[in-house]
Amino acid sequence: MPMSPDSIALNPLEEAQQTAFFFWCAMNFDHCPQLKWAFAIPNGGLRNKITAAKLKAQGVKAGVPDVMLPIPLYCGNRFYCGLWLELKKVKGGNVSDKQLEWQQYLSNVGYAHRICAGYVAMRDAVKQYMGLDKPWKDTLD
Repeated sequence: MPMSPDSIALNPLEEAQQTAFFFWCAMNFDHCPQLKWAFAIPNGGLRNKITAAKLKAQGVKAGVPDVMLPIPLYCGNRFYCGLWLELKKVKGGNVSDKQLEWQQYLSNVGYAHRICAGYVAMRDAVKQYMGLDKPWKDTLD
C-alpha cells in the first residue's frame, strides 16, 4: 500500500490526524503552492506544571485553534483574512468553551474558522476555502 495521508490517519489520535493533514498539504504544493504557508499552533498536549507555566508566560493561550492557513481570499461572497482550523478526534472530540470563544472572535474579525473531526474534514475545509478545482493528490505515486 503506498504511503498516504489516509494510511497515517488510520491512527485515531489527533496528532496522527494533524500529521496526515500536513502530509497531504506537502503532497499538494505543486497544485496549490499556498499550502506551504499552513502552520500548526503547538498549544495542545499534556505537559508538566513547570513547562505549562513557562508556555503560559510566553503567551500560549487556551482555545487557540490548531492550524492556520494565512491566505486571504474571497470565499463565496465574503472576504476572509485567512483560515483557522480546530482539529478534533474523528469520534469523541469535544469543543471547549475557550475554543468556541476563539471561533466567535476570529469570525468577528474576518477569519474563516472550521472545527474539523479528523484529517478528512480538515482537508475538505481547505479545499472548500481555496475553491480550487484542481487534481488534488491523496496518495504518493
